[in-house]
Amino acid sequence: LDAKEWNIIKRHSRAGYTYLKDKYHMSYKCYEGVLHHHERWDGSGYPSELKTTQISLFGRIIAIADVYDALISDRPYRKGFAPYEALEYIFAGGDSLFDMNLVEKFASKIQPYPAGTIVNLSNGFTAIVIENKEGRGARPLVRVFKDGSRKIKPFDLDLWDSKTRSITITGIEES
Repeated sequence: LDAKEWNIIKRHSRAGYTYLKDKYHMSYKCYEGVLHHHERWDGSGYPSELKTTQISLFGRIIAIADVYDALISDRPYRKGFAPYEALEYIFAGGDSLFDMNLVEKFASKIQPYPAGTIVNLSNGFTAIVIENKEGRGARPLVRVFKDGSRKIKPFDLDLWDSKTRSITITGIEES
Protein backbone atom coordinates (compact mmCIF):
# COMPACT_ATOMS: atom_id res chain seq x y z
CA LEU A 1 0.00 0.00 0.00
CA ASP A 2 1.14 3.54 -0.62
CA ALA A 3 1.06 6.13 2.19
CA LYS A 4 -2.40 7.42 1.23
CA GLU A 5 -3.90 3.91 1.18
CA TRP A 6 -2.21 3.05 4.50
CA ASN A 7 -3.71 6.16 6.13
CA ILE A 8 -7.17 5.07 4.97
CA ILE A 9 -6.64 1.58 6.43
CA LYS A 10 -5.54 3.08 9.75
CA ARG A 11 -8.94 4.76 10.12
CA HIS A 12 -10.75 1.46 10.68
CA SER A 13 -10.10 1.32 14.45
CA ARG A 14 -11.81 4.65 15.06
CA ALA A 15 -14.53 3.90 12.48
CA GLY A 16 -15.28 0.56 14.17
CA TYR A 17 -15.38 2.22 17.59
CA THR A 18 -17.81 4.89 16.36
CA TYR A 19 -20.01 2.39 14.53
CA LEU A 20 -20.34 0.10 17.55
CA LYS A 21 -20.94 2.99 19.94
CA ASP A 22 -23.67 4.44 17.69
CA LYS A 23 -25.40 1.15 16.87
CA TYR A 24 -24.99 -1.17 19.86
CA HIS A 25 -25.30 -0.90 23.60
CA MET A 26 -22.44 -2.75 25.28
CA SER A 27 -19.78 -2.22 27.87
CA TYR A 28 -17.46 0.70 27.20
CA LYS A 29 -14.60 -1.78 27.57
CA CYS A 30 -15.72 -3.40 24.31
CA TYR A 31 -15.73 -0.08 22.43
CA GLU A 32 -12.27 0.72 23.82
CA GLY A 33 -10.99 -2.70 22.79
CA VAL A 34 -11.97 -2.04 19.19
CA LEU A 35 -10.46 1.46 19.28
CA HIS A 36 -7.17 0.27 20.80
CA HIS A 37 -6.58 -3.06 19.02
CA HIS A 38 -3.81 -1.62 16.81
CA GLU A 39 -2.05 0.26 19.59
CA ARG A 40 1.31 -1.30 20.52
CA TRP A 41 3.00 -1.71 23.89
CA ASP A 42 5.94 0.49 22.79
CA GLY A 43 3.71 3.29 21.43
CA SER A 44 4.27 2.42 17.76
CA GLY A 45 0.63 1.62 17.00
CA TYR A 46 -2.40 3.62 15.92
CA PRO A 47 -4.71 5.56 16.05
CA SER A 48 -3.36 7.40 19.13
CA GLU A 49 0.16 5.98 19.66
CA LEU A 50 -0.76 4.91 23.18
CA LYS A 51 1.74 2.79 25.08
CA THR A 52 1.81 0.23 27.88
CA THR A 53 -1.12 0.57 30.27
CA GLN A 54 -2.52 3.60 28.43
CA ILE A 55 -3.91 0.91 26.12
CA SER A 56 -7.10 -0.63 27.50
CA LEU A 57 -6.92 -4.21 28.71
CA PHE A 58 -9.41 -5.30 26.05
CA GLY A 59 -7.34 -3.51 23.38
CA ARG A 60 -4.19 -5.32 24.51
CA ILE A 61 -5.98 -8.68 24.44
CA ILE A 62 -7.59 -8.08 21.04
CA ALA A 63 -4.24 -6.91 19.61
CA ILE A 64 -2.66 -10.29 20.33
CA ALA A 65 -5.62 -12.29 19.05
CA ASP A 66 -5.92 -10.10 15.93
CA VAL A 67 -2.26 -10.52 14.97
CA TYR A 68 -2.35 -14.27 15.66
CA ASP A 69 -5.49 -14.64 13.50
CA ALA A 70 -3.97 -12.55 10.70
CA LEU A 71 -0.80 -14.63 10.71
CA ILE A 72 -2.47 -18.07 10.60
CA SER A 73 -5.02 -17.02 7.94
CA ASP A 74 -4.41 -17.39 4.22
CA ARG A 75 -4.24 -14.09 2.40
CA PRO A 76 -4.37 -13.40 -1.35
CA TYR A 77 -0.65 -12.59 -1.23
CA ARG A 78 0.56 -15.41 1.08
CA LYS A 79 -0.33 -18.70 2.72
CA GLY A 80 -1.10 -18.56 6.44
CA PHE A 81 1.66 -19.37 8.90
CA ALA A 82 1.62 -22.54 10.97
CA PRO A 83 0.25 -21.90 14.49
CA TYR A 84 3.67 -22.48 16.09
CA GLU A 85 5.26 -19.89 13.77
CA ALA A 86 2.55 -17.34 14.61
CA LEU A 87 3.00 -17.99 18.31
CA GLU A 88 6.77 -17.49 17.96
CA TYR A 89 6.09 -14.12 16.28
CA ILE A 90 3.78 -13.11 19.13
CA PHE A 91 6.40 -14.13 21.72
CA ALA A 92 9.06 -12.16 19.85
CA GLY A 93 6.82 -9.08 20.15
CA GLY A 94 6.35 -9.48 23.89
CA ASP A 95 7.31 -6.29 25.77
CA SER A 96 7.71 -4.37 22.51
CA LEU A 97 4.49 -4.82 20.53
CA PHE A 98 2.44 -6.67 23.14
CA ASP A 99 1.99 -6.88 26.90
CA MET A 100 4.20 -9.88 27.78
CA ASN A 101 1.96 -10.96 30.68
CA LEU A 102 -0.93 -11.27 28.24
CA VAL A 103 1.27 -13.01 25.64
CA GLU A 104 2.06 -15.68 28.23
CA LYS A 105 -1.63 -16.10 29.12
CA PHE A 106 -2.56 -16.28 25.43
CA ALA A 107 0.17 -18.84 24.74
CA SER A 108 -1.10 -21.05 27.55
CA LYS A 109 -4.41 -21.37 25.68
CA ILE A 110 -3.03 -21.92 22.17
CA GLN A 111 -2.11 -25.30 20.77
CA PRO A 112 0.64 -24.53 18.23
CA TYR A 113 0.80 -28.18 17.18
CA PRO A 114 -2.81 -29.28 16.72
CA ALA A 115 -3.65 -32.98 17.01
CA GLY A 116 -2.78 -34.67 13.73
CA THR A 117 0.27 -32.48 13.05
CA ILE A 118 3.34 -34.49 12.04
CA VAL A 119 6.41 -33.15 13.83
CA ASN A 120 10.16 -33.67 13.70
CA LEU A 121 11.85 -34.14 17.06
CA SER A 122 15.34 -33.11 18.14
CA ASN A 123 16.33 -36.76 18.65
CA GLY A 124 15.72 -37.61 14.97
CA PHE A 125 12.28 -39.18 15.47
CA THR A 126 9.17 -38.23 13.51
CA ALA A 127 5.86 -38.30 15.37
CA ILE A 128 2.24 -37.30 15.14
CA VAL A 129 0.63 -35.10 17.79
CA ILE A 130 -2.13 -37.08 19.46
CA GLU A 131 -3.10 -34.90 22.44
CA ASN A 132 -2.67 -31.37 23.78
CA LYS A 133 -3.28 -30.12 27.30
CA GLU A 134 -3.99 -26.54 28.32
CA GLY A 135 -0.87 -24.66 29.31
CA ARG A 136 1.39 -27.23 27.63
CA GLY A 137 0.75 -26.47 23.96
CA ALA A 138 4.41 -26.58 22.96
CA ARG A 139 4.87 -29.93 24.77
CA PRO A 140 2.13 -32.29 23.47
CA LEU A 141 1.74 -36.04 23.70
CA VAL A 142 3.06 -37.51 20.45
CA ARG A 143 3.14 -40.95 18.83
CA VAL A 144 6.57 -41.68 17.38
CA PHE A 145 6.48 -43.74 14.19
CA LYS A 146 9.78 -43.09 12.43
CA ASP A 147 13.47 -42.96 13.39
CA GLY A 148 15.18 -40.92 10.69
CA SER A 149 13.92 -42.44 7.44
CA ARG A 150 13.18 -45.85 9.01
CA LYS A 151 9.63 -46.73 10.14
CA ILE A 152 9.48 -48.19 13.65
CA LYS A 153 6.89 -49.73 15.95
CA PRO A 154 4.87 -46.71 17.17
CA PHE A 155 5.14 -45.62 20.78
CA ASP A 156 3.81 -42.64 22.71
CA LEU A 157 6.06 -39.93 24.10
CA ASP A 158 4.85 -37.20 26.48
CA LEU A 159 7.06 -34.18 25.78
CA TRP A 160 5.93 -32.62 29.08
CA ASP A 161 7.34 -35.50 31.10
CA SER A 162 10.58 -34.67 32.91
CA LYS A 163 12.26 -37.76 31.40
CA THR A 164 11.70 -36.43 27.89
CA ARG A 165 11.97 -32.69 28.57
CA SER A 166 15.24 -32.45 26.61
CA ILE A 167 13.47 -33.60 23.42
CA THR A 168 12.03 -30.66 21.49
CA ILE A 169 9.94 -30.18 18.39
CA THR A 170 12.25 -28.87 15.68
CA GLY A 171 9.70 -28.48 12.89
CA ILE A 172 6.67 -29.89 11.19
CA GLU A 173 6.38 -32.14 8.16
CA GLU A 174 4.97 -30.17 5.25
CA SER A 175 2.16 -31.92 3.40
